[in-house]
Amino acid sequence: DIAVGPDSDKIRKMVEDLNMLELLMAVHSVIIGLNYGVMKSHNKLVVYSVALCIHQFFEAVGLGFYLRQVDDHIPRTKKLWFVFIYAMTIPLGVVVGCALQLDTLPKTSQDWIQGGLDGVTAGILMYHSVATLTADKKIQLP
Repeated sequence: DIAVGPDSDKIRKMVEDLNMLELLMAVHSVIIGLNYGVMKSHNKLVVYSVALCIHQFFEAVGLGFYLRQVDDHIPRTKKLWFVFIYAMTIPLGVVVGCALQLDTLPKTSQDWIQGGLDGVTAGILMYHSVATLTADKKIQLP
């Protein structure tokens, strides 16, 4: 539990932000994994793999930053669950994507589906960024 004190509201907000970030990153990563799993073009897979590695690195840095900020205020088991969920969401999405293989759809439909999934994943993290920024500004106003 979070201690009571002058910084308790700030810490509580950071823990709430961490929970929201983890949830949105999990959904984001499952959708990216799903998109990755249904991809068939070898050239796209290579480019997507490189982009995915870089992207996951920066997501991990962001998650690690939040975890470090609230390090003393959440139990170790919860931190381990955050790491486990983060590590397993893309593989879960890839497995589901491979199982769904869109063989029956024409190529143009596959491209539309993949583009839609990419748009949703980008929107999820942009939503979190904008919501966090605007919430911080509202809190600071008198």
